[in-house]
Amino acid sequence: MSKTQITPKDLFERRNTTDVFNRLVIMGMLRILNNRLVYDQVWEKDEIQQVTVPFFFDFGGGSISSERFIQDNYTFFSSDECTNLGLKKMDGNFDRLPQGRISLGSVGIQAGNISNRFSMGQYTRIVDGRLKSFTSYLYSIPLEFSFTLEIRCETMLTAYKIDEAVRELFYKNSTFRFNYRGSVCAARAGFPENGLSTQGTQYTTGAAPGENQYIKLNYTIQVETYQPVFDRYNEIPADRYIKEGGVNIHINHRKEEVESGAAYGKERDKQIWLTSKLDGMTLISGQELMLTWAWKYADNDLLQVDIYYKLDGDDTEHMIAFGEDNHDFYYWTLDDRMTTNNKKFDVLFPEQDGMVEIFTEPEVYVWPNAEDHIVDANNVYVKNKGLFNTRSATSQIDALIEYEGPDGSLVQIPATAKLYNYMLDSEHIPLEFECFVYNGDLEQKKLKLYVRDHNAQEVFAESDWFYVV
Repeated sequence: MSKTQITPKDLFERRNTTDVFNRLVIMGMLRILNNRLVYDQVWEKDEIQQVTVPFFFDFGGGSISSERFIQDNYTFFSSDECTNLGLKKMDGNFDRLPQGRISLGSVGIQAGNISNRFSMGQYTRIVDGRLKSFTSYLYSIPLEFSFTLEIRCETMLTAYKIDEAVRELFYKNSTFRFNYRGSVCAARAGFPENGLSTQGTQYTTGAAPGENQYIKLNYTIQVETYQPVFDRYNEIPADRYIKEGGVNIHINHRKEEVESGAAYGKERDKQIWLTSKLDGMTLISGQELMLTWAWKYADNDLLQVDIYYKLDGDDTEHMIAFGEDNHDFYYWTLDDRMTTNNKKFDVLFPEQDGMVEIFTEPEVYVWPNAEDHIVDANNVYVKNKGLFNTRSATSQIDALIEYEGPDGSLVQIPATAKLYNYMLDSEHIPLEFECFVYNGDLEQKKLKLYVRDHNAQEVFAESDWFYVV
């Protein structure tokens, strides 16, 4: 039976020592030290004993008041405590060796490691006698504990054995965890590289009390951990979550307005319209396009949108984005498989020794008009501006537009490429050439674009007809 006579702790029982952060760190350090530091002691040829070094916390930091307490505990170990520690029961007025003790030197906040205090964390606490999990803003305060570890032993040989065991078990870091206010906290103890320090190497039999009758091994241990601080004003049960959010303003109408129907007039209309001008435009398969729109709602916001297109003569919705958060714009990259026209024209940039070098090959699309098949300088789209090495950052270089004619022959159209900062000038006219008529097969699609309220699908905007070639 334990000498403390403390009754076992009931489930969920709270005591004065519960959730004291510094105490929990100290207990964690004692937990990783006790029952683990073991070395072999050879007494005779066939008698080998495994000796366990027990540890206590030095409340007085090595002062006289704490010394008497630790000696009494080592001297009067009860039978079951000796069995748990792997010790033999010994009676008498003496100080047991080896023994270990730790004392807390300092606790400091590592301000340089402070992170965002608005991250979310989860913890558990008791509500109406039952454990319940909550989620709230977590502020993790980085702390560093400085401990002094002292091991006393009777001979230098024992000191060497214990120092060897310390290196095997604890170098370089040892991690332990503990529960604090319903959350699991991790701590990492860093052991030093140069820890062995002996004092009182002369062991004298029958020395007077107070003289060095033992050898000491001293270590300085740094423990890094984080103290969690939860914002109880913003906590929510962990089984609930916010699926979506947005500004949703509702207008309170008078009773007579609702009954007469006046409250549902023009002020409650929902309108969406496209601000991107697509009327009659000709786009090319694979092109990137920024779509923009505007909206006006009387009593709430446009939170999510669906974006899709329909082909001429087909009522099928070809979805581009479904349930997209509304930002009033969307970057649409046309599927490069919509047509094959962008494969019909090649734009070449011949290198010239000492004049033009190509570091990155540009990606340029050329296409004919959908109605008259004419190709001019307006029918050029630069997807990748490339990188050139020329004598001047704004120079002009030669280029060629190639395509296969109706009779299978290769047709080449000379062109001039304009550069800006050693790249194609995509902000203006990147290629200049004489317009020509493309007499080959041309695949084209006529379509309309739609932007729809995801949560009220009867409200949508549609563009005029445009072409993709």
